[in-house]
Amino acid sequence: RRYDDEQACVLSRSGEESDFVHFHRCVQQLLSWIEEKHTENGQVELAEAVQELEQVWGPTGLAEHPFEALYRKNAEAMIARALPVLSTSRKIAKNEEMQFPLQHGTVQFSVDHMDPQEDGQLVLRRMKTGRVRSSEADQGIYSLYHMAGRQLAGESYRVEVLSLADGEAEPIDLAAGKLKRLLDRYEDAVDGILMGEFPAEPDDPRACPRCPSYFVCPAMPRSGPVS
Repeated sequence: RRYDDEQACVLSRSGEESDFVHFHRCVQQLLSWIEEKHTENGQVELAEAVQELEQVWGPTGLAEHPFEALYRKNAEAMIARALPVLSTSRKIAKNEEMQFPLQHGTVQFSVDHMDPQEDGQLVLRRMKTGRVRSSEADQGIYSLYHMAGRQLAGESYRVEVLSLADGEAEPIDLAAGKLKRLLDRYEDAVDGILMGEFPAEPDDPRACPRCPSYFVCPAMPRSGPVS
């Protein structure tokens, strides 16, 4: 449905995005900057990261937000939690876009953080701004992390998720049957697009506020006219 709104109906991808989304994108942008600097210099200090945050903060519009101080405090805390993880790597692998062929299409995907270990194992890490859920491994994106691991390192890899909200890290292991079921979601999505079927049936409504089509989606409950 989101694909139909953005590609076919050409609805704005950013005009209706919330400050919450801008905040998370700002943090992700800063994480990418840290990885680039770490690759160049081998080390990034917290003071450097906070200074860079000052540069990317302005364009988000959060400086005028009533809760700007809270957003800013959380952003700095997340960066402080990410730095030790990024700094433990002697060499951060470049996160190139990968492609996974499906029956009727192709998925393009990029890992958040790839961390080669001294024992030859490759850690593929998702850097998540939210907390790790009890059902975290049920998210389809982790099937792509495992596909990336197999493509890059055969069987010598592991997948984990790091929550920047509280610093908790958890491994994400997927049995063969579950991996296939998660990958089938992408097959179904591509097939639906090709057949022109765009049902507004989100699997997890908690993700809906991040969608630019949130206020026009028919799946959202309406209690009356919006004033």
